[in-house]
Amino acid sequence: MILTVHAKPGARATKIVDWLDDTTVVIAVAAPANEGKANAVLVAFLADHYGVAKSRVRIVRGATTRMKHLEIMV
Repeated sequence: MILTVHAKPGARATKIVDWLDDTTVVIAVAAPANEGKANAVLVAFLADHYGVAKSRVRIVRGATTRMKHLEIMV
């Protein structure tokens, strides 16, 4: 499954803020947007949310932007 994520780094807690449609979600990320920290927290959060290993979640597009496409292999 491909999920479009609008990431908001620097939040107090990592959580889903809003679903825009079936495949687009806004997620607040409790990590700064430098050196890949927010991406790592986002991948770990989605892996836990979907009950898969972190290795089963990867950023397909947008590693350096707030709008990302993530592949979740369930």
